[in-house]
Amino acid sequence: MKIVIGLLIFIIVGFILGPLVQNIPGSVHILLTDKSIQFPLWIALIFLVLFFVGTVFVIHLYRYTTSGLSSITGKSQNKKNKLAIVHINNAFLAYIKGEFEEMNKWLIKSSMHPQLNFLSHLYAAKLAQFQLDITRRDKCLIKAAEIKPDKQFIVDLFKADLLIQEGNNIEAWNILSQLKDQRNKKAINLMLDVGIKLKRWDECFELLLLSKKLKMTEYSKDFQFYERVVSGVLERFQTPVDLNVLNQFWKKVPKEVTKEEPIFLQYIECLFRLGDKKTAQKLLVDRIKKHESINGAALYLTLDFGDKASQLLLVENSKLEMASHEKALLSLVKITCDLNYWGKARDYCESLLALNSKIDYLLIMSKILSELDQADRSLIFYQKALKQLN
Repeated sequence: MKIVIGLLIFIIVGFILGPLVQNIPGSVHILLTDKSIQFPLWIALIFLVLFFVGTVFVIHLYRYTTSGLSSITGKSQNKKNKLAIVHINNAFLAYIKGEFEEMNKWLIKSSMHPQLNFLSHLYAAKLAQFQLDITRRDKCLIKAAEIKPDKQFIVDLFKADLLIQEGNNIEAWNILSQLKDQRNKKAINLMLDVGIKLKRWDECFELLLLSKKLKMTEYSKDFQFYERVVSGVLERFQTPVDLNVLNQFWKKVPKEVTKEEPIFLQYIECLFRLGDKKTAQKLLVDRIKKHESINGAALYLTLDFGDKASQLLLVENSKLEMASHEKALLSLVKITCDLNYWGKARDYCESLLALNSKIDYLLIMSKILSELDQADRSLIFYQKALKQLN
């Protein structure tokens, strides 16, 4: 407000002086190296008075306002403020270097300043934790809350962060649960991080929906939260009585997440496990016919929908390129073995071994060749497996 009043006075004085002095006779000459500048005396007087008023205004602003020239330049000119900031910065640098005694010295100095006392106690709490002095840490946090009662949320959030670093996830979760209604992005992200560690999948999922509604999280940036939480919830569904709950849950899952192949296939496995094989088969068949998912084809071959021969035929007739896909080839080998299609099993197993000659695959090939009455070749693959084992 003082700035606005000062500027208004500055402008008004200029307008008043103009008419009063414009008739004063005389002129002012300014001699330069190669020429001279001449202008009326009354203009020179106006500029002189305005310069004087402006100077007085700036001095007043510097000496008598709380922020001085910082209201114009954005920089504090108060030596005490600057010194306190230097102290807190030195404490932070000492913390980075691991010089905790030095950090403590600077924190004591910065805590003398009313504006930085609160921050100093938060840093002191962090220092106490590094020194494994939990009692002192808690005292510093309590003191910080007493200094600024309106910043209790920040103190609680800071304490939760320290507890997470300490590995005390349960206590951190309890504190963060009380902060959920504040709808703070950092608090929600910390809560998600701790919730995933504690496998609190339902609470984490509700948090994700809340943060999405408040536009605090975006799938493109926070996909690791979405995928891990949704995957965690899906793991819980184990018995047929969970089928309705599963379907209700799936409707709430953001569309971006349901399109992710690992999550979608996990949902298919849940449907199959809970007894809804018809829906699981339909979703997988649609995906295979659209040539969208080699992993989907591998899963389709793994699950038993009652007609393995038809399942194999559907995948073989699809245009999916599975020759270089280890998981899909292994599924083809297993289902052809189950169907006693030993010739096909051998061909698929040869492609599989070209990708990876691990012991399990060598033993499978040995079994297939023995079924084809190729005992000599079967023995060769068996010996290769033993050689790797030794």
